[in-house]
Amino acid sequence: MECDESYFLHEVDNHQKNDRRDADHILDLLLNGEFPHVHRYAPESQVVLRQLRYRHKVVKHATMVKNSLRAITLGAGVSVQGKLT
Repeated sequence: MECDESYFLHEVDNHQKNDRRDADHILDLLLNGEFPHVHRYAPESQVVLRQLRYRHKVVKHATMVKNSLRAITLGAGVSVQGKLT
């Protein structure tokens, strides 16, 4: 769960770190009903997002390998025609 820290600090006059003052400020926000709601994705969406992140990682890794192979072949003076697949 993520929450923007600036939401809590914008109303506080002094931005110096002070745990007691921060705790009091968060308590005031909770008591006044002004504490921001934290958005969480549905479990189904979390699964899809996890799959997309994994796919992105695999594609990124494959691209790095292809680029490395191309650099090695060009460095060795071998001409590669077409795409590496």
